[in-house]
Amino acid sequence: MTDTLVRAKEHKGFSFIEALLPAVSYHKWTEYSKNITFLDKEPKTKEEALTLAKNAHKFTLGGFCKANRQLYHKGLYGDHNPITNRLSRDTRLGKIRKIFGSKK
Repeated sequence: MTDTLVRAKEHKGFSFIEALLPAVSYHKWTEYSKNITFLDKEPKTKEEALTLAKNAHKFTLGGFCKANRQLYHKGLYGDHNPITNRLSRDTRLGKIRKIFGSKK
């Protein structure tokens, strides 16, 4: 579990982790461990990962899908950081007026 959390933290972008925690006060560990299986290897495509997840008759544990895409904010702003490099209020209002065609 620790390795999974570290990999998710180091991945730039979105990470989704589903943690399955057995209620050992109701079920013994052996009952739980009979119903899990581990992925032998990470699926190569998203479709293969979905097929594996849907067709499994047990709880399948492991990394299902890792996609490397451009980060949303990098595509939107490039290297510009709108928090640290803010435009002045007058500049922002001027841009809004230009968009809406206001002459004020």
